[in-house]
Amino acid sequence: MSSILVAVPGELGRTVARALRALRSLEDGLPPLDVALIEPGDLAASPPAADLVIVDGPLPAGAQGALGEGTPVLALGREVKEPFAPGPLRDAVLAAVERAEFGGIVAVDPPLRAALRVIEVAAPRRAGVLVTGPTGVGKELLAQRLHRRSGRSGAFVAINCAALTDGLVESTLFGHVRGAFTGAVSTVPGAFVEAQQGTLFLDEFGDLAPAIQAKLLRALEYGEVRPVGGARTTSVDVRVVAATNRDLMREVERSRFRADLYYRLATFVIDIPPLCDRPRDLAALARKLSAEHERSGAVTLSGEAEQLLLAYPWPGNVRELRNVIERVLSLARNGEVGVEELLRLAPELSAVRQRDAAGGTLADVERRRILEVLRDGGARGEVADALGIHRTTLWRRLKRMSAPGDSAPPPASGEQARGDGPPDTPAPRSRRRLT
Repeated sequence: MSSILVAVPGELGRTVARALRALRSLEDGLPPLDVALIEPGDLAASPPAADLVIVDGPLPAGAQGALGEGTPVLALGREVKEPFAPGPLRDAVLAAVERAEFGGIVAVDPPLRAALRVIEVAAPRRAGVLVTGPTGVGKELLAQRLHRRSGRSGAFVAINCAALTDGLVESTLFGHVRGAFTGAVSTVPGAFVEAQQGTLFLDEFGDLAPAIQAKLLRALEYGEVRPVGGARTTSVDVRVVAATNRDLMREVERSRFRADLYYRLATFVIDIPPLCDRPRDLAALARKLSAEHERSGAVTLSGEAEQLLLAYPWPGNVRELRNVIERVLSLARNGEVGVEELLRLAPELSAVRQRDAAGGTLADVERRRILEVLRDGGARGEVADALGIHRTTLWRRLKRMSAPGDSAPPPASGEQARGDGPPDTPAPRSRRRLT
């Protein structure tokens, strides 16, 4: 048995410990693991003997002596400090810790691996970061990863812009003084001040009203904010990470979003594809969620049930997958869950078996719908709007449809003249896209 001490505080430490305890279910041929979660300060006292110690920063003074000079130490985001015997156990532990530190996002397919590389490049810089992708893919988890990699000492503060009215968003971001408006019974600092020396994550960033966009741009340009009703400005040092499920370039072209604010924040652009476009991530994430569930030892999914999960399009992405896995494993009888029981507990998956009137699978229906809208004319940006998907997602669908065995979709009229080419079309000089 191998013993591992996790001396990482808070939720991150609990996540790392859960990921390590799940290894017995995820990996074959590994010895049993004895995983203990302790406070970092306890390392310098009399910690139990361990084959590996995991920390989230430097070891406390005197800890190495208490542990023993030869004890391997793994600091999150860095290599093992002392020799940790190469082999399946080392590889599995390092992979599990990386998954846990990434906040539960499994990066097997190239798109998310590319996103991880962008985060490593962008994290130590002050430049803006824009994370795009449909709802439920884990944009906030990416932002948390970037914050942890940045080395910034302040807090990570998340604001959902879509959940705030135009009247509240200014107060939420910049704060207000007592008496600034009805109900302002005390002075509130605001998200920028709360995130001082840290990271401010603005989710659903594309929903901000034009007036707020102008004030946000000034805060980013000059590093100062003025609370509602206040007479003085406050200097702030805040890294802003914005996220949206909209195509902001299209919004800029339609004068619905400020171009100067877009370019101020889109130095690094990270695009996360929907889960259905990442089959290897989907399979790995389904297994991981199953293994982490408290009843995973008593309930498993059959091979056919797993194939059904892979065939479903998951419009709610990772959030929907997590919901279904938890529901099925909570309500299923002990033993293996087959297709019929899976459909009983998750009836939304029955869509995979449905056929339209003309016959064919859901992929056939999707293909016919895309071709139908393309034949109606219009640039691909307009086609994406008509289908209710992001332009990058449409391009992936078209690329998949043009694979051997499929007939290539007809070009949309006027798309080259309008600049609606594929996502790898050269971007404007002021915008750095590394994905």
